[in-house]
Amino acid sequence: MGCIQKQKDIIKLTDKVEMLEGKVEELKLKLKNAAAKNRFCSNIKTDKNARRLTGLSSIEDLDNLCEHVKHKPMKMQYWDGKKKVVSTKVPIIFKQSPKKSGPRSKLSNKDEMVLVLLKLRLGLSLVFLATLFGLSGDTCSKIFSILELNS
Repeated sequence: MGCIQKQKDIIKLTDKVEMLEGKVEELKLKLKNAAAKNRFCSNIKTDKNARRLTGLSSIEDLDNLCEHVKHKPMKMQYWDGKKKVVSTKVPIIFKQSPKKSGPRSKLSNKDEMVLVLLKLRLGLSLVFLATLFGLSGDTCSKIFSILELNS
């Protein structure tokens, strides 16, 4: 009786360890994604760097600008809802779900603002900025166009 109970306890504990290992992997992924969201702005630590990179006099000015723009209504679409497939076959129409308008941005609002400021201040190419921020060229171009038009 004692051995059977110990085997059951071992099986329960093994299952619990496997479940906890799965949760650890999920948390590592969440942490990695959270770190990626603030990857660039976290490098701007001094007013001197803020002035050199963005043209703003201080980090506080950058934060205030981001806070001001955050409250503006921006209709940024990272995914176009309905697309037709161009082929010789019958075209397929994808329907946009009312609950989900596409994937979330990889960047925080502050990083998007810094991207635009870097473009305007330093004249960096969108291809370079896309590489720097880990985006596709199209996404980088959309961010720049939307923020430039709304400002």
